[in-house]
Amino acid sequence: QVLYGEDKKQYLLGETISNYYSVLYRLSDSGVFEKVALKRFEETNEDWGNLPYRPNVIKVLENGMIAVAYPWNVIEVYSSDGQSILGEYQCGRSSVLAAEGNTLYYIDQNDKELLSINMETKKKGSPRPLGIDPFVAGALEINSGNAYICNTNGIHLNMEGVSLWETLIEGDQCSLNMPTISLKDYVIGTEEDFYIVVTNMGNTDVSIKHIYFDENVSSAPPITLSIFSIEDNPTIRQAVTIFQESHPEVRINFSIANTDNELRYTYGLKNPKQTIPLKDQINALNTDLLAGRGPDIIV
Repeated sequence: QVLYGEDKKQYLLGETISNYYSVLYRLSDSGVFEKVALKRFEETNEDWGNLPYRPNVIKVLENGMIAVAYPWNVIEVYSSDGQSILGEYQCGRSSVLAAEGNTLYYIDQNDKELLSINMETKKKGSPRPLGIDPFVAGALEINSGNAYICNTNGIHLNMEGVSLWETLIEGDQCSLNMPTISLKDYVIGTEEDFYIVVTNMGNTDVSIKHIYFDENVSSAPPITLSIFSIEDNPTIRQAVTIFQESHPEVRINFSIANTDNELRYTYGLKNPKQTIPLKDQINALNTDLLAGRGPDIIV
């Protein structure tokens, strides 16, 4: 992995061939990659079957401190040489970690709030409530204090000082919700655009997708196509994504009756957290069909 720190330096994260220990390199002012000897990377975790300390996310602060989020929901902050632990924090989704300047941003243990702490002053920022589904395969970026979350449900924005989250781009209206890709990372562009890094299912191919606002496309497509399915269907999800990339004038509403596995979509329900028996959903569907209001496609 290639990453740039808030210290304006380039880093490379890799692993050793023989035993898969993580290694971190920093590009020096002379143009040479030098190993950053993170002491923790040379150890194993007894609680996790003596596995090496493998990071989910690494962020480097402006002062050179190195923050590492581990799969067991712990964030450790090290000195710039990697030899001293300067802080340890319990977190929720350990893949959600961001930095701006000397401030770290992460999710609390209950996945309810976005927390922040300035590692220079140790001053904590005001917690922000998470008003969105907490980060399915998500990533977090901070830009001028504003928080951007990218996950399969879309790209969401929380302005600093505001409690509400705004969904800028809905995942089911673009390739973010495509079942055959996995979100690995994303970067905020300079013109209210986004670059997402994805891998394709079944191979290691990596691609970068550019998501941007097109002034020539209506934000509310004039045509709506509705699909209803008892169970989730990855083939249909894939087809929906591919179709909408070619037909931005059409909005597809894909509704699913079975709400297991934290599925967001239900039939005839305004609150996605609400659950009702499948029989009642089928009755609602039949009522709409008899009234001529049913979905265009039924699976």
